[in-house]
Amino acid sequence: MIKRHYRNTGRLLKRLDALVPAVEVELAAKGAIPAPSVPDPGARTAILLVNGFNGLGLHTLLNVLRFFGGTFKNFVFISVGIVDAGAFKGHTEVERLTEHARQEADRYVAFLQKQG
Repeated sequence: MIKRHYRNTGRLLKRLDALVPAVEVELAAKGAIPAPSVPDPGARTAILLVNGFNGLGLHTLLNVLRFFGGTFKNFVFISVGIVDAGAFKGHTEVERLTEHARQEADRYVAFLQKQG
């Protein structure tokens, strides 16, 4: 029963990945990304844990926007990466992981900026 539950959950999560191409088409259709706005320290901030630009992260972000409307003016995306001593053999690998995480978070930022 437990394996079945996790398999079913995995299938449902993979279905969310269909959001990514739809969002990328929307981003391409809207043209240039506007200049980033300056965060307002007095405004409400939503903090989202993401593991890359994927369906689960987009689903979470879209639900925050849907359920809370314009409540949040600032968004913080936090991504946690696992650094395995066996897989990462030096400083450059950690830098590569950091840059990848930054690029993925920047895609969320671009999506929000295009949404206004």
